[in-house]
Amino acid sequence: MRRLYLFLLIIPATAIGSACQCALPPDSSPFYSTGYVCRFHESPASGTTAFNDPLDGFRFEYPAALQHTGLHFANGPCAAPLRLGENVDVEVSVVPAYQDPILPGDVEAGVQQQDDLLWHHYADHDLVEDCTWSEHEQVCIEARAAAWKAGLSPALIDAEQKIRSTLAFTGLPQRLDSRIAALKPGDQFCGLKVSRVITRQMAEGNPKAYRAVFRTWGAVQFAGTITFHGSVDDDGTPNSGPIFDFYPDSDTAPLFPGQTLDRGIQFRNPSAFDREIDRLTAPPRPNLDDQGHFTVVVRNPVSTFRPMGDPSTVTGWLVSMTRTQR
Repeated sequence: MRRLYLFLLIIPATAIGSACQCALPPDSSPFYSTGYVCRFHESPASGTTAFNDPLDGFRFEYPAALQHTGLHFANGPCAAPLRLGENVDVEVSVVPAYQDPILPGDVEAGVQQQDDLLWHHYADHDLVEDCTWSEHEQVCIEARAAAWKAGLSPALIDAEQKIRSTLAFTGLPQRLDSRIAALKPGDQFCGLKVSRVITRQMAEGNPKAYRAVFRTWGAVQFAGTITFHGSVDDDGTPNSGPIFDFYPDSDTAPLFPGQTLDRGIQFRNPSAFDREIDRLTAPPRPNLDDQGHFTVVVRNPVSTFRPMGDPSTVTGWLVSMTRTQR
């Protein structure tokens, strides 16, 4: 299953990355630092690299020898300070109050104060996890051993502690829930008109009524039609059979910057989408690699926005679908 990072024009996209280490070329996406092969005799990166995510409202530093995909940090291309299979993961969640993570029963727990943040510390032989909470947002930093009873390498412990010691919340004005709350019905973007805004505060106040939006930054419903260009993938399994999803091209899809769309656009009339797939693709139907690009027109899309690392969703009614050339 592919993961796309797409862009929404509701808010002007802001550069939220940092200079890549180890002589990396400029990277247009702040959420990736991959795809680089070290040159002969090139020295490993040293020091730290800044990670800044204003849409989720936090920043931190991590060892420059590591690379990341989203909030997953592992050995970089120029050095391998961590053991094979070791990594550090940062998890972000929207919660009204602090919640203990689900961990093995034998993990020791404690509380530590660092600057103005209260950290909940969990540890055993193969795990270290630190979690903190501020303004309806919880961040957990987890480092696990590569194998059971393998223990944590000093480099892995150092990487986890470096992220924890430099993590800071950057305030509410630029965070997604504040930006969503500033929208109002009638605002127009990309030829669409905002018809309804469901804020984080509304969902927390009535989670039963806004179940799909609870524990997200919020949702925006638009009126009108919009055109997407992209491809169709089969995300099914041998047990489920074919499950087709439409993935917009990252340079044409109007979504908030930094939001992931793991399942593509979810059509509210899926039978119409299946009929169009049958009509536009040559048999065998699951072989979509050579079927080219597609263009879809979607009516009344709804975007639900979640923190980085948790797939956001776009739903809407499929109006038409055509096959186009790349």
